[in-house]
Amino acid sequence: GSVACFATAHDGSLAKRCGFVQFHGSGPDASRQEKAHAHQSVTDVDGYVYVPDLGSDKLRQLRLTEDGSLEEKDALCFESIPGGGPRHIAIHADMDFLYCVHEMANVISVIRHNKANPTLPASSIEQRISTLPADYTQSNISSEIRISPDGNYLYAANRGHDSIVAYTIDRDTGQLTLLGFQNVGGETPRHFAITPDGLFLMVACQDTHEIVTWRVDSHTGLLSPTPHKTHVGSPACICFM
Repeated sequence: GSVACFATAHDGSLAKRCGFVQFHGSGPDASRQEKAHAHQSVTDVDGYVYVPDLGSDKLRQLRLTEDGSLEEKDALCFESIPGGGPRHIAIHADMDFLYCVHEMANVISVIRHNKANPTLPASSIEQRISTLPADYTQSNISSEIRISPDGNYLYAANRGHDSIVAYTIDRDTGQLTLLGFQNVGGETPRHFAITPDGLFLMVACQDTHEIVTWRVDSHTGLLSPTPHKTHVGSPACICFM
């Protein structure tokens, strides 16, 4: 349950460690939340680092200082759904909202995020919406969450239901409206990424050892199949550099 920050050399390699924060805490699910579990770190343009802590049910905020050190303040710590297990977040590029997917609760929280004063009080929660169909009763844990490059759609992945769920984003309220579910064509979508041009969504299906590519309709946000599948042993993450 920790976050480290490293300087980079001119050639892009890692230099000295310049920041480190150790988290402490736990959650109500003793089998998954016996201690803090920092699951992701996302840095915004203003130098804030957001860390979903699955083990403590908290979305933590750190401040990245000019010398590369990290500062944590209790006032910048958002309490999540008890037992929900916040896993990943997505920050909207041009709206004051961020979106947090809770792995264990299979829920997305829509959080008002004032970029001019980026604190996260509990009252900033604008909406909570399920990642699953209302009639689905089997086991599932959510994984990745992404916003389309045009800012109009949000997607999240379900492991168990083995689907990508799609929503429209209201440009005034930031709230989500369900578009539908797309079976990913594989098992256990641990991660996915949208190509920078917004035309394709690539899904890392961990248990079928493949990356499955879907076409994104920019007018509707819906996915359609392509013939492209790439065999990769237990893919866990996809990044475009």
